[in-house]
Amino acid sequence: TMLPDNRGMSLLDVACGNGRVTRVLQDFAAVLETDLSPEAVRLTAEAGRDDPRRRALVMDAENLQLPDESFDVVTFIEGAEHVHDLAVAIREISRVLKPGGRLVMNSANTGSLHLRVLAGLGLPNLKTNYQHIREFNIKEIEVMLQDSGMVVEQSEGIFLFPYWGLPGVDQQVRHVVDTDPSVVEAL
Repeated sequence: TMLPDNRGMSLLDVACGNGRVTRVLQDFAAVLETDLSPEAVRLTAEAGRDDPRRRALVMDAENLQLPDESFDVVTFIEGAEHVHDLAVAIREISRVLKPGGRLVMNSANTGSLHLRVLAGLGLPNLKTNYQHIREFNIKEIEVMLQDSGMVVEQSEGIFLFPYWGLPGVDQQVRHVVDTDPSVVEAL
């Protein structure tokens, strides 16, 4: 798993949405959930009202109003695509992480297999969600993390077979999947 034994540790959940991430994480001594949206923070606070370890505050990921080196773990789940300047948000996260702290984040990947298949078919690129400001590839995020002084210890992805077995689609994409060098390499 990407998280260490978290007993007694402090957690900052940046771009918490409705608080879904912290509901599945246990054993943290203190949890601060932040989001730019007052409605998201309201939902998060409501979800955590019976847990004295949890607090929720309206806060911009690009301007965390928090002391330096104050959290053991930061989660940034489903948030990277929703900030205006991800490099600034990552620098802020790095700033509030304690030495040896850990960031767990995810992001839609513009270098993902389904987008390579679309390009191989000559179709335009698309965002995975119309609400995303910008999406990134893995290398772009790794560079931002390294530029902020963080070290990438582990990186995982979700592998999806590209449309195989979908009636009417399989036949359209199979030549790209089987012959496009970029797609073949990813597979």
